[in-house]
Amino acid sequence: MVGSDVDNFCCMYCGAHDRERHLFMYFGRLNLWPKMKDARILHFAPEHHLSLKISEQSPMQFIKADLHPGSEDVMKIDATHIP
Repeated sequence: MVGSDVDNFCCMYCGAHDRERHLFMYFGRLNLWPKMKDARILHFAPEHHLSLKISEQSPMQFIKADLHPGSEDVMKIDATHIP
């Protein structure tokens, strides 16, 4: 069972959270995945599974950003002051 409560918020198969699964469906429904090829993408608060899927699309540039980055591949960028 997958739902939006504290006990059932991630996929039992891949571990993706509700937000990621909803974005996967949204991007698929709008056919956005192919449009990411050769695009420049700025992804704030990058979710793990979504970042992997975006990377698979071969964007020209893919910047992962967060105000408080948790890993070396995420840049410290304030969304209200984007350089």
